[in-house]
This record gives sequence, C-alpha cells and structure tokens, in this order.
Amino acid sequence: MEYSKYLRSFVIASSAIASVPWMWSQASLRQKENTVNYDYYSWSWQMPIRHGFWNIASLMIAEYFNLTLRNRFVVITFLDWIITILSSKIYNSYIYNDKQWNEYYRNLFIKQAIWWNFIIYNLEKYIPNGPDRRTHNMNSLELFTVIILMVLCVAILRLFDSDPFK
Repeated sequence: MEYSKYLRSFVIASSAIASVPWMWSQASLRQKENTVNYDYYSWSWQMPIRHGFWNIASLMIAEYFNLTLRNRFVVITFLDWIITILSSKIYNSYIYNDKQWNEYYRNLFIKQAIWWNFIIYNLEKYIPNGPDRRTHNMNSLELFTVIILMVLCVAILRLFDSDPFK
C-alpha cells in the first residue's frame, strides 16, 4: 500500500494555503459577534488536522467507489458539512437562535463548497504526486489561474462572514 498519496492529501488540506481562509474567516466572526462558544486557540490547531483527515477520508472514499477527482470533492463537501453541523450542535459551539442557525447552515455550506471544490480541488489537481514530479508541468497560466482562484475564494469566504442577505 502506498502511503505517500495519503500523506500528500493530509498535507494539502492542512497546509497554510488551505487553512488560512478558514482561520481568517473565523477570526472575523469572533470579532463581530459574541456567539462563538469555544476557544479559538484550540480550534486553530485542531482545524487543519481535521481537514487533513477529511481529505484522506475523501481519497479513501474515492478509491473505494472509483470516483473522479471532481466527484470526490462534491461528496466530501456534503459529508463534511453534515458532520460539522452535527458537531456544532452537539458541542454547543455557537449561541444562535433559529434564524442564525439557518444562516450558519447556508454560509457553512457555501464556504465548504468553495473550500473543497476550488481550493483543495486545485491543490490536489496541480500539486504533483510521486517521486517523478517532472511528469506534470504546470504552465504559468495554470499557476496564475490557481492563485487567482484562491484569492477569490478567500474574498468570498470573507464575504460570507458578513451577512449580505440581511
């Protein structure tokens, strides 16, 4: 069994490029609301590890069910969204009324859809796997596109911390 692909998936999802948008988003949420009911320090080191394990789980699910890279991230978006909601409710992570919980569900789904299907998808797609990294030559347009997509994703994640639908 080749473990390097699992390590690669863990590193991609727990990397700073992948984690900073979530941390920035959460720090913004903590500043403007007094509804967060957990320690930011603990969350900030647990979240990258959690995302790393979710990415490994998505790889294992994709291998078992023979999913494409795109389908892999669509499936894990829904699984991660549901598990995050359940854990938030079980551990009383937020102090929300019913309307605020509905906004949280919507915003969380949008953020996770962007995170899994743009940020992690592109990192998985364009970061080469295996010892011969020369087999995948990313041209400058692909690199520029990935960087622009990630910057846009960070901006969109930040947008959904303020509620534009009120």
